[in-house]
Amino acid sequence: MNKLKLVIGVTLVFLVGALAGSLGMGLYLRQEMERFEGGKHGGPERVAFIVKRLTQDLDLTKAQQAEIRKIVEESEEKITAIRKQYWPEIKGIIDRSFALMREKLSPEQQKKLDMLHEKLEHPPGRNQPGKE
Repeated sequence: MNKLKLVIGVTLVFLVGALAGSLGMGLYLRQEMERFEGGKHGGPERVAFIVKRLTQDLDLTKAQQAEIRKIVEESEEKITAIRKQYWPEIKGIIDRSFALMREKLSPEQQKKLDMLHEKLEHPPGRNQPGKE
């Protein structure tokens, strides 16, 4: 009986540790993805993050870092231009979708949907994609 309790105890400690580790890693990755995707930080910080990660993962020399930084900066400029070009069209699709959903809801649900739409359009601390 004591061996069974010991095995169950060790198993539970292991599972709780694994769960805590998974949750911690999930939160960390979520934060890093928000930074990477542009969140409240614009191009220069995103470029620095990418170059730093590539430097760590690939063990880049200083000369390689400078060359990689130029490539990443050029890519960032192109991505930003595409985002600005297509953002009005994307926003229009989102707005039309919310309007169509609104028609299917009760007045109380419409208010909640409007609040959700407002939160999505103006999240605290984030730049709008078309405004970078």
